[in-house]
Formats: sequence, structure tokens, C-alpha cells
Amino acid sequence: MWRLIIGGAAAARFHRPDAGIGLSTSAIASLKAARKLESLIKLWEVEPAMNLLTDREENEAYLAARLGQAYALYFTNGGEVGLDLREFPRKFSVQRKIKTPLRLWLRGSLRTRDATSLRFVAYYEQ
Repeated sequence: MWRLIIGGAAAARFHRPDAGIGLSTSAIASLKAARKLESLIKLWEVEPAMNLLTDREENEAYLAARLGQAYALYFTNGGEVGLDLREFPRKFSVQRKIKTPLRLWLRGSLRTRDATSLRFVAYYEQ
């Protein structure tokens, strides 16, 4: 579901069991997290911004952005990526963490690592 949301799809849903997870506890948690993200950033105003991610392994993380203003970063299963914000000479910080904690390093680009190896979405804003 998160790849669809971050990637700009018009809709995302869970399939009923046996093909999917239906309205299970994890599906409900994901829907609540998506609503929380939507309350922070209008998802119809962001675009995929994968070109800003550095040191990314395949399928590791996905990024949607309102360039120079706000960024939503999704890790599929933990990991570490760089977020190159040098083009935007402003200070950015994590405004909301949805689901799990982050560690940050700021030096010309933002370095983000998921400390728990779980899926999460982070919202960055100027």
C-alpha cells in the first residue's frame, strides 16, 4: 500500500483474505498511519522524488516531495539512505515519525537510518 501512496497512485487498498490481509489489525494500523500522513501533507501535492535519495538499495526506500517544502520518506524494511537537500538551502527536520524512530545526521544532505528495521514513514518539513 505504501508504495502506491508515496508513488502517487489514485487509490490503494487491501484485498480480502486469502489474497490479502483484509481489514486486519495491521491493515487498520496502516490506514491510520496513511491518514496521519495525509493530515501533514496533501498527497495530491507531492510527486515521487526518488532522484533525491542517495546510497539506496533496490526497494529499500521511497520518497515523495513537495520540493523545497516537505518530504515523505518510506522504508520498506529498514535500511539507510541519504536525502540530498543541497539544492534547497533551508534547514529541514523530522516533524513527524509515523510508527518507528529515526536517527538523523545533517551535513549538506540528510542521512536517515531506520533504527528498528520495521516499516515506517517519516515526514520532513522546513
